[in-house]
Amino acid sequence: MSKRWIALLVAVPVLVVAIATAFILRSASRPMASDAGNADVQANQAGLPASMPPPARPPGAISSTPAAAQKSDASADELARMRTENAALRAEINRLGEKQTSSSIKSTAPAGVVQTQPILGALKSPAPIVPATLPASFTGSISGSSWISKDGVSSDIQRGLTISVIRGTATKAAVVQCLDVEIDYRLDSAKQNDATAADLRKNAGPDFDPGKEYADDAARDRQVAADIRRAITQLPAQMGVNEAHKVIAFYAYNFRSNFDAVVASSLVKRERTDADGKYTIDGISEGDYFLYAEIHTPSLFVDWVVPVHVAAGTTVKVDLFNDNAAVINKADPDPNR
Repeated sequence: MSKRWIALLVAVPVLVVAIATAFILRSASRPMASDAGNADVQANQAGLPASMPPPARPPGAISSTPAAAQKSDASADELARMRTENAALRAEINRLGEKQTSSSIKSTAPAGVVQTQPILGALKSPAPIVPATLPASFTGSISGSSWISKDGVSSDIQRGLTISVIRGTATKAAVVQCLDVEIDYRLDSAKQNDATAADLRKNAGPDFDPGKEYADDAARDRQVAADIRRAITQLPAQMGVNEAHKVIAFYAYNFRSNFDAVVASSLVKRERTDADGKYTIDGISEGDYFLYAEIHTPSLFVDWVVPVHVAAGTTVKVDLFNDNAAVINKADPDPNR
């Protein structure tokens, strides 16, 4: 709101009070009007609002009100007119003030200027909602140990073993990604076996084929790759994690199943076993999951896909060892796999 409007808003009430005071003093000093004139003035003061002028007389009508009463009526009319103009002026000032406030709310501060005071009438932004951390009573934990028994006599504690908590379902896309790795490996293996068979046959006689064994392996690898492609076309959109693992392990070379894509797509949380082979995974929401872990060395491959139910406010114990392993292969002939 500009200073001119503020000054006008202050001056108008003062002017109205001054005129009203002068009118009262002049009325008190004049002689009393006639009974008819007093009746008109009293009716005007009692029944008509200040902003409404008295009813107009018809043209040509002769007023019976004495001159003094007519002068008093004229002063009252002038006061009513000023009050009406004052009310209209106040309404205009209020309208302009609301318009200016509305435009101020929409305006933004210039670049580089930090606004420290809120704009008059502007709405304050609500405080951001910070998600609360679930209390321990709403989550559960999984703990246990991992070891591998050798011939039922000695055991190897599995230190630094990564144990993953994964959801119970796997998508077709994740399973296909795992199977694609097997297809690529089979085709690469077939190519290498074909090359080896060709080299052995270069100097071989007609009665002996030194490359036959490698050629047979190459044909077998290509057939497995074709079988995997055919199996992919029959996969559902979703399946249980344990079923997905069986499909992948069935086609896996030397039972070294590549389950990484399924684990990554369904992962909830993971931890490593400590120096004693123990682990604890906290903050798991109540529900059904699987624990996945694998050991892959030149002489040993072990795969775990163990179902587990987590209840809120409790700790469930799950050990990973020989009896609940999904795959155990003690002689992996391909340590570079």
